[in-house]
Amino acid sequence: MNKKHTAILLCTVVLMSCFASCTSSGNSSETASADSVQTDTDSGTSAAAEALGIDISKYQDIESKADLNTQNKITLNGSSASASGSGTSVNGSDVTISIPGTYIVSGTLNDGQLIVNCTEEKNVYIVLQDAHITCKDSAAVYVQQAKNTYIIALHGTENSLEDGTSYSGLDENNEPDAALFSKDDLIVGGDGKLAVTANYKDGIKSKDDLIISGSNLKISAADDGIAGKDSVAVVKADTLQITAQSDGIKSSNDSDTEKGNIGIFSGNLTIEAQTDGIQAENSLYIENGTFSLKTGGGSANTSIRTETWGQWGGSQTASEETASAKGLKAVSVLSISDGTFNIDSSDDAIHSNKTVNIRGGNFSIASGDDGIHADANLNINNGTIHITKCYEGLEAVTLTIDGGTITLTSSDDGLNAAGGNDVSSINGRPGENKFSSSSNANITINNGYIYIDANGDGIDSNGSITINGGTILVNGPENGGNGAFDYDSSFSINGGLLVAAGMSDMAQQPGEKSEQNNVMINLDSSQTAGTLFTITDGEDHVILAFTPCKSYNSIVFSSPDLRTDHAYTANTGGTASGDEKNGLYINASCSNTVKAESFTVSSVVTTVGQSGGIGGPGADVQGGMNGRPEEQMGEPPQNNKTPSPLQ
Repeated sequence: MNKKHTAILLCTVVLMSCFASCTSSGNSSETASADSVQTDTDSGTSAAAEALGIDISKYQDIESKADLNTQNKITLNGSSASASGSGTSVNGSDVTISIPGTYIVSGTLNDGQLIVNCTEEKNVYIVLQDAHITCKDSAAVYVQQAKNTYIIALHGTENSLEDGTSYSGLDENNEPDAALFSKDDLIVGGDGKLAVTANYKDGIKSKDDLIISGSNLKISAADDGIAGKDSVAVVKADTLQITAQSDGIKSSNDSDTEKGNIGIFSGNLTIEAQTDGIQAENSLYIENGTFSLKTGGGSANTSIRTETWGQWGGSQTASEETASAKGLKAVSVLSISDGTFNIDSSDDAIHSNKTVNIRGGNFSIASGDDGIHADANLNINNGTIHITKCYEGLEAVTLTIDGGTITLTSSDDGLNAAGGNDVSSINGRPGENKFSSSSNANITINNGYIYIDANGDGIDSNGSITINGGTILVNGPENGGNGAFDYDSSFSINGGLLVAAGMSDMAQQPGEKSEQNNVMINLDSSQTAGTLFTITDGEDHVILAFTPCKSYNSIVFSSPDLRTDHAYTANTGGTASGDEKNGLYINASCSNTVKAESFTVSSVVTTVGQSGGIGGPGADVQGGMNGRPEEQMGEPPQNNKTPSPLQ
């Protein structure tokens, strides 16, 4: 942002802040090691599997674990229930399971409860076969104790669980508090359909570990949709649909550094949450899946609107530190390996209080705040990221891009390393992420394709910027208070293709420590949006043909084709043909252009025309000032064709 505000902003920013419970046995044949939620991770080699202590291969087909030939049958008869076999007791409309094994439940219960109270260290399997349970004053299913409890919707059946709007008989912890509630480890899924309606608070909740592995699960919750205190693992979910007045999926253990994790390995997840979509108190790992997330009313409920910030309903209270309506959120590490993501969020679309790692995936993001934010480190190695709306696009103290395709449109900065100097901080924008201004902040681009359309600074670092490769296109701001680049320490370009259009008032360019030549050309007059800008060499080969999407009077360009001791001509206007993407032409042929400047590259930094730029600390941006030549403009070059220098 505008360096004139730095002193004020430095005074306003703040220092960044920085399944193994009980189990059961009985009428079904079971293998303890296969059913233990906290198993060794010899066959679960992924980071997510290790963090959750789970071998996901053991939960791909939970229906096969149940003994479907069991004689234990529970029949629901409206206002009453009956049971055959052993291990159950019936009291009116309440059914209690006390012995491990498999139990097949069918019928409708209008107001009653299924209770699991099993002291043996073996598993309980509840198979729902067109079962519909409603409890008007408590949880529909209440697991008081068991080793692992499996809730299985049998293939080809439709099942439902629903609670009332108020509960009676709560314990000292005000529990149960979910339509499907377990004090111990819980596994939910199967190949059938299960609908959970939570009118009181949460939909599905475990005080320990919670695993989802099913074909069709639909949850509507007055508070959180799915909550596993120690962990949540979504092994598979052909359809997982959640509508929640608070968080969609959460894990809340903040007292054990090895717990509070969420792992999503596969599935088709649709979540509409009034607060966070998926929130881990520790780390969130996503290995694959398809995600459609809408939080806080979506990006239309932007964080800039103070009258709506934090007013998303759910369980948020005045005592909580900060309201949050983020798409994906982790307190520690947020790691994404693959998947397809469609995120429409009022708050940050992807957020970690520490580190975000993106190794792949396809992202379509609209955010009322930041697109992707990390309080410490943001690392992007691969993937396709398309941000159509945001305040700041990618933001962290340390931002490293090693590959991938990134296109973004931002109302403030495109890429930002430590936002302590944001002009927005003066206004106290709700939900802003505050940093201390630090020379440790840096942006490093090693490879990838990056396209930026920013109303603030295109690339802004409170420390340094380093570009070693890739293709970077920047359409900077049209106001002179910001620039295509804004950095406090140094800016080096050592490879790749860089084109940045903006205004000359605050213009900056790479400095003398660069290993690849760069030039900043400041024009006498502004060019309207869509006006072609070209650079040709002494043989009229086009080495740059670019059409900025905004008005501009300054262009920064760096490419291996910009050679020392060679003469070049900058041109405006005319037309170009060739392979075009985001305004950049490859193998371009240009016609009817008008000569604007001529210059010779005599050093690694060349500046043409007069700039109102502030330079960089230590005069890092100062290079050869060739000025504008005095010769008359010649005739425009006609039909020049580049020998594909930009590939």
